[in-house]
Amino acid sequence: MELFFLGLVIWTMCGCASAVISSNKGQGGCAGFAVGFLLGPLGLIIVACLPPTDRALVRKAQLTSQAEIGAQKTCPYCRSFVPAAATVCRFCQRDLTCPTSPPSSP
Repeated sequence: MELFFLGLVIWTMCGCASAVISSNKGQGGCAGFAVGFLLGPLGLIIVACLPPTDRALVRKAQLTSQAEIGAQKTCPYCRSFVPAAATVCRFCQRDLTCPTSPPSSP
């Protein structure tokens, strides 16, 4: 009886892990759970080998573009953080596109 419950716990864990992997690849989490629960460790391997869908690739590209938007640089004049695409510092209102070096501090 204890062996049955141990097997049930292992198969349930395989189902949960398959659901997470499947949803991260853009497929349905419920289908991944079903495959993992019914086939156990073999189902987990099968779900892990599936290629990501187009939806997952689009989501990954969106996350990458959001990370690029969130990139920041330091203003050479006031040393505050501004977006990397900024041409004027929002704090000191200085031009950031100018190739001249910042003034040296005495």
